[in-house]
Amino acid sequence: MSLSTLRSSPAPRTPHQAAWDQRLAKGGSKKILIARKRMDIRWWLQNPDASLPGGTKVEKRYQANMKHESQLYELQDNQVYRKEYHDTRRDEIVPARYALCYNDAFEILTTTHEKLMHADEFGMAHPVTTTLG
Repeated sequence: MSLSTLRSSPAPRTPHQAAWDQRLAKGGSKKILIARKRMDIRWWLQNPDASLPGGTKVEKRYQANMKHESQLYELQDNQVYRKEYHDTRRDEIVPARYALCYNDAFEILTTTHEKLMHADEFGMAHPVTTTLG
């Protein structure tokens, strides 16, 4: 089931979809990018020497912040990845990882749960419960 199907479906919202929508409305996670931010980071990685676009001070400040933040990312096969870095708290090297976007996060999560057979008839993931004998 695709994300566009879920959004256009007139079926009643499940508790899982409602919880996902609430998370999106709150601003979500620092680790999951919104589509515009990922697009801006990709643009700055492709055009590192470009001058700041935007007409107003607010737009230029936003683009300056995006240009600076894009230094934490790299392009691999035209996809945005967080660069490998050294985590000083754990004293380990964190490998480069895909920068997940909210537009594809829901579909990736539900697909993973479907593959693990944790999905109901609506394609929504349920927590795995186990019973100890």
